[in-house]
Amino acid sequence: MKRFICAAIVLTILWITSCTAAVELTDEEAIAILSDLIPRSAELNEIFWGEGLPTVDYDEDDLPISFNWYYVEVTPDCKYQSINDIEAAASQVFTYGFLQIIYSWAFFGSYELKPRYSENDDGVLQRNVMDNGFELTTVFHIDQAKVKSGKRDSVTVTVPADVQGEPYGDVDLVLIKENGVWLLDSPTY
Repeated sequence: MKRFICAAIVLTILWITSCTAAVELTDEEAIAILSDLIPRSAELNEIFWGEGLPTVDYDEDDLPISFNWYYVEVTPDCKYQSINDIEAAASQVFTYGFLQIIYSWAFFGSYELKPRYSENDDGVLQRNVMDNGFELTTVFHIDQAKVKSGKRDSVTVTVPADVQGEPYGDVDLVLIKENGVWLLDSPTY
């Protein structure tokens, strides 16, 4: 009986340590992953937080003065023609959990804020042109990325960055492996 209990304890300890074991991700692998994800995140950041998707021409005199929303159709030549198109691209870059935060603002809004994007009754994607977004100026020096810490399917990578053309310092980016693929779980704007 004592042998059984000892064996059970040893197996439990081995299982626990395997769940929290350091991830075997090298700096070079992190650089390769970030070299793929960061440029794609920059495009998505412009969609969500920056200038936004291009819209068809509209008369600015038609904009209501007292409202914080006015939707204009996205141009027909834009590669994103639906919310599903945006979600499909974003799900290849950011984790599911992180995207839920972004989507709550971008597609659903709140009592006080209208969503940045919606689809009209005909299913045409529209952008709220009253939401001017932000000027996004962060530049990551991906080639200098270093793995800071990690466990099984999550790793923190430190990357030097510039903001508005000036050195900002190191930024910690979290990568999480979902369904066998490393994705960003941090803002990169």
